[in-house]
Amino acid sequence: MTILLDCQTKKAGSLACAQAGCAKCVEALLRENEGLVHAVVRRQCWGQGEYGELVQEGRIGLWRAILGFEAERGNAFSSYAWKAISNQVWQAVKRSNQAEGWLAGGEREDRLSEMVSAWQEEQERQALQEELEGLPERLRQVIELAYGFEGGEGQTLAAIGRKMG
Repeated sequence: MTILLDCQTKKAGSLACAQAGCAKCVEALLRENEGLVHAVVRRQCWGQGEYGELVQEGRIGLWRAILGFEAERGNAFSSYAWKAISNQVWQAVKRSNQAEGWLAGGEREDRLSEMVSAWQEEQERQALQEELEGLPERLRQVIELAYGFEGGEGQTLAAIGRKMG
């Protein structure tokens, strides 16, 4: 598909014209490479966000690629644009995930540490409860009162002795 430009620039020179500030050339290049944006979004972002929003981010990446491409480096524009579009889309996915309450790396590790600690405490409590059930009734009561297992403060042995006679 070829696009006719009002500024009379040939296709090869439209990139340089766009980089020089010609809005019509930029717009023509954006339309010409729209399929590239959709290809990147379809291939790399399954289920990562709203398709329309990711396409808009991809268009921003394409626009940046148009303005930043250096033909003298020997790369194809489509290769350069693919990477720029991909980076822009993944940055949008990252921002979206953080905005939706996903935890950043350090916060995630802190939360994981809290969860592991809580799990370990529960395992210890269950193991202790099983061991206490194997003791004679009077000894079990003394230990539970001394350490406050029944939800209260731990008591001294003298207080327990007075209480139990």
